[in-house]
Formats: sequence, structure tokens, C-alpha cells
Amino acid sequence: MKPLIALALTLAVTTANAQQWSDLAPASREVLKPLRATWDDLPAAHQQQWLKKSSALQQLSNEQLKVAQERMAEWASLSEKQRTQVQSQINNTSNDADSRAKSWSGFLNQK
Repeated sequence: MKPLIALALTLAVTTANAQQWSDLAPASREVLKPLRATWDDLPAAHQQQWLKKSSALQQLSNEQLKVAQERMAEWASLSEKQRTQVQSQINNTSNDADSRAKSWSGFLNQK
């Protein structure tokens, strides 16, 4: 019985933290627009991660934002299994931007 109670509490907290696309601030919707189609289906934890990143995304130049949004669109098109593979590859590479970009490109070329 205890595992069921824990699961119910986890689901309640997750649902409580989830945000509908229409509830986001206009500035957040603008920078996160590649995620619009899948936003309401994202787990609340993923939504929160994207919302934390949205303020930094708002500070990017138009060109940088365009690149970031292209990558978001690619990310949104991946299955959960593919996302897990990408995260694993990224976690196993060094933390510099060039290595992360190569890892991402390598994954896209495998598709």
C-alpha cells in the first residue's frame, strides 16, 4: 500500500507543478515556441527546466536565438528513448560547447 501512496503523492505534485502553454508569460512562449506542440505533454520537471532556461534565451541575439530554437525543434521531434540517448552521450563528453555540438551532430547523423 505504501508504494501506491508514494506514487499518488508524486503524481499530485507533478500535476500541480505542470503549466499549460497558455499560462506561460508571453516572453517565455516566444522563446520556447518550438516546444508549443508538445509542451502540455512534457513532464512538469522538464517544463520547469525549460522555463528556467527561457530567461537566458531571452537575452540571446536574434541569430543565437534562431540557432537555439532550431535545436529545440530538433529536440521536440525526438522520442523519449532518443532524448535519453542524447542526454547520455552529452553527459559522457567534455563540457565545452564544441564537444557538445559535435555530440549532438553525431546523434543527428545516426537518425
